[in-house]
Amino acid sequence: MLGDDPAKQETKAAHPTHFADASTVAVALQRYPEFSHIIGALRGTSAEKLLSGKESVTFFAPSNDGFAKLSPDVRRALSSGMLAAQLDTPMKALMVPSVMTTAELRQMITDNGGSATLTSVAGTPIVVTPGAADTLIIHVGDATAIITAADIPANNGIMHGIGSWIGPVTVPTIAAQPPATPTPAPAAAPPATAPAPTR
Repeated sequence: MLGDDPAKQETKAAHPTHFADASTVAVALQRYPEFSHIIGALRGTSAEKLLSGKESVTFFAPSNDGFAKLSPDVRRALSSGMLAAQLDTPMKALMVPSVMTTAELRQMITDNGGSATLTSVAGTPIVVTPGAADTLIIHVGDATAIITAADIPANNGIMHGIGSWIGPVTVPTIAAQPPATPTPAPAAAPPATAPAPTR
């Protein structure tokens, strides 16, 4: 199972507020090189359009550090922009259709006796629990990740960087996709034979 070790992670301070004028979460993603792989994974999905829209959204965005835990082949496949159909629902499973700051998440955890359960855009639960060293841990299905870059703002919502790739798409399924079989070239036609001269 992919995930982070809470004892070895610390949540970084929120990114500078001078980025608060980012028009959308999609624009905010592009301003940070540590999210280049997730930008590729979003490419062509309807989830990408949600991050670029006017409706409020919170996105738990896997950072490049999270992708670095995957094999090179799987990392390339995920960030290639060629798996939009497979990745659309998993991307929506990391989005909440409202703005949730880490302060609000912590308050929900306190109010609910130790955890906060959010409903993602995909309709699946995102459970948030406290971790070591004042971290917050995200649970999606059986996978977990720690918020490593909190409260990155945009006009249509907010983004939290997380330290692992998480979601219902499993790495073996993506990695096992066979390469396209090349179409064999047609057999070369035999050389033409000049007709025998007529006598």
